[in-house]
Amino acid sequence: QIILDSYNANPNSMKAAIENFARMHHDEKILILGTMAELGSESLEEHLSIIELIKNYSWKKVVLVGGGFLNIKHPFTSFANSEDARQWFKKEQFLNSAILVKGSRSMQMEKVIA
Repeated sequence: QIILDSYNANPNSMKAAIENFARMHHDEKILILGTMAELGSESLEEHLSIIELIKNYSWKKVVLVGGGFLNIKHPFTSFANSEDARQWFKKEQFLNSAILVKGSRSMQMEKVIA
C-alpha cells in the first residue's frame, strides 16, 4: 500500500500526514519524506521538529530526502534527491508494507516509487 502526497509539504501538512500514517494499523510502515521547500529562516527549526515527531513512533524504515533534512544530524537514512532515493527503493523490494511518500513539489518525490 503506497500513499503518495508529493504535491505540497509544509510543516502542518507534514505533521498531519505523519500522525495519520502512524495511526494506521499495519505492521510494517515505511516513511519516505522529502524536504519542505520555501520555509525561509524557519527551515532548520521546522525540519528539526519533523525529525523529533518521527522519533515518537515505530517505523520499519525512515528515509529523509533533500536539503532541509541533510543539514541535520539524525539516525535515519538520507539521500540528496529523489533519484538517489529511487535507486535505494528499487533495491529494497518492500513486501506487505505500508509506505508514505510525502514532500514538496520541487522534490519530485513520485520518482522514488516510479
